[in-house]
This record gives sequence, C-alpha cells and structure tokens, in this order.
Amino acid sequence: MKKLRFLHLKYVQLKGEYKHLPKELIWLCWKGCPLKSIPDDFFYQPRLVVLDMQCSKLVQVWEGCKLLERLKILNLSHSHSLIKSPNFSRVPNLEELILERCLRLSEIHLSIGQLQKLSLVNLKECEELSSLPRDFYKLKSVETLLLTGCSKLREVHEDLGEMKSLGIQIPSSTVRLKNLTLLFQEGVKLAHDAIPHHLGSLISLQVLDLQGNYFHILPSLSGLTKLEILRLNYCFNLRTIPDLPTNLKFLYADDCRALETMPNFSKMSNMRELVVRDSPKLPEVLGLDKSLNFMTLIDMSNCTNLTADFGKNILQGWTSCGFGGVFLYGNFVPDWFEFVNHGNTVSFDIPPNDGRTFKGLTLCFLHK
Repeated sequence: MKKLRFLHLKYVQLKGEYKHLPKELIWLCWKGCPLKSIPDDFFYQPRLVVLDMQCSKLVQVWEGCKLLERLKILNLSHSHSLIKSPNFSRVPNLEELILERCLRLSEIHLSIGQLQKLSLVNLKECEELSSLPRDFYKLKSVETLLLTGCSKLREVHEDLGEMKSLGIQIPSSTVRLKNLTLLFQEGVKLAHDAIPHHLGSLISLQVLDLQGNYFHILPSLSGLTKLEILRLNYCFNLRTIPDLPTNLKFLYADDCRALETMPNFSKMSNMRELVVRDSPKLPEVLGLDKSLNFMTLIDMSNCTNLTADFGKNILQGWTSCGFGGVFLYGNFVPDWFEFVNHGNTVSFDIPPNDGRTFKGLTLCFLHK
C-alpha cells in the first residue's frame, strides 16, 4: 500500500503509529474520526492535498503549527466538539477551509491572515463564533465567505476585499463589494426594517438568495443590471415586489403567502423560468404575456386568486412562442383547443405533412 493515493475511512478507530500511513497519500477522508487531536506522528504526509475529517470528535485539530505544505482543502464540518481552528502558519497553500456546523467553534487562529491562496471559507452555523481575526479581512484571495447561522457574530468588517460570493447579513455599507456576484441571505431572518436598501449598489451581483426571510417589501433591484437569478421562496410576509432588473432570467418565489403585487413584466424579455406557487392573494402578473419568447417554465400552481383573463392570455401566448410547461390554477380548457375530451384520454389524427414544418404540440390537462 505504499503507493496508495486515496484512503477513505468511515467511523473506524486505527491502532498503531500514524507514521506508517502511506507517504504518497493525496486525499485522506476519515469521517467520524474518534481522535481528540491529530497526533504528531501523523504529519509525515508530504503529498497530502485534501484532509476531510467531517463529523470528527476533534477538540483541537493539532497542537502548535504543523507542516502540511501541499494541503489545499481542510474539511472539518460537523465536528461538534471542535473549539478552535488550527494554527495555519505552516499550511501555506490552503485554498478551502470548511468548518460548517462546528457548533462549539469559538476561535479562528490569527494565522488565517497569512493564507494568501485561501479562496473559500465556510463557517455556516458556527453558533459560538463571535468574531474573525482582523487580518483575515486583508486577504485579497477570498472569494466566498459563508457565515449564515453564526448567531453570535458581532460584526463583519466592511472591507471584504475582492469578495465574489457572500453568505451573511451584509454590512451597512456595500461600497467595497462591487465584485460580489453571489449573495446568500437565506434564513437570516431579515425583518421588514432590516433588509438593506442599498442592495442596488452591488453592481456585479448575478445571484441573490433571500429565501426564508421576514420582510414585507423588496427594495428597488432595477439597478442590478447583471442579476440573473433571484430566490424569494418561503418569504411568508412578502407583499410587494416593486421592480426587477430587465435582464433577470430566473425568479423563484414559492410559498410567498402574502404576495399581492408583482411588477410589470412586459419588458422582461430575458425571462426563462417564473415559479410563484402557493401565493393565494396574487391576482395576476401584468405584462407576462408579452415576455414569453424565451420562457421554458411558468409555474403558478395554487395561486387561487388568478383572474380568468390572465390565464387565458398566458395560454394563448404560449402557443405561439413558448416551449416548456405552464402550470396555472383554474378549471377551464381554452376554447381554441381543437381536440378535447372529458375523460382521462384524448385521441387525434396528425394531419399529413403539406410542406409545413412541425414545431411542436400544445397539450392542456386539468388535475386535482
């Protein structure tokens, strides 16, 4: 086993000296490692790139600083006994640090500020973590920082460098976040008076995730000219979406039970998918029938207050330019469907080809 490159262990306890582990290991995955700390004789691994010890019993990762010169990924997620991060002084090439749901983690070592290649830091749901070292914010390499669920985190410094993806309650000033392309605010319990009204300054934002929050109305997003994906699922108090950027392609707003008003979609010609299920107060989406050219999905299931005219306009427009699926609440089949049956089957003859190009088939069915 001297040439072993990948070793996967799962909830096992090893006996003997760790210095006998293969020296050619590149990837060690030891889920449920029972050790309280990684022993000194483990660190004869000159080629190790990935150390994955999810769900371990580690209290501290190692004592002092240990040399793992090639290590790029350290994953200790769900290590519920871990109190502090290791000393990173001799791990110069670390790129990804994943400590999600380390519930007792309260300290990140100061040496994290030395990791010039660090690009991803995942500290989601580290409930005891109250701060990050000041030098961490000076790193220019970090692109993704995930801190959602860190309920004791007192503050996040506004100078977040070249950050491109952020999962946290964003600071009061976003001027320095002009490179941010992904923002995850899922489930951070943003109330009506807590949602940042300066989201429009995030000029590079492409993905905005605001699922599971408590606000009543969105701030203006029309200035986010690069935004393509907006997620608002489970925002139970959301009543109004005042405007949207015209370049938006995907809007997901499932189970927004209070939603009554959406913006005019007549200029939303880039839309691909609109999913607004279970919004019983929503009567229509104005102008949607004018923006069907590239749409592949409209799902408004259980929107029980939709007007009959709205449904007819969408279905009529879909036959000429839509392709994909439309799901609407209603109990009618438009009268322009040629073959209709009240049972559970319908049959028809395909007309002979008279030189016309067959582009597709439109089907409509009702179900309970």
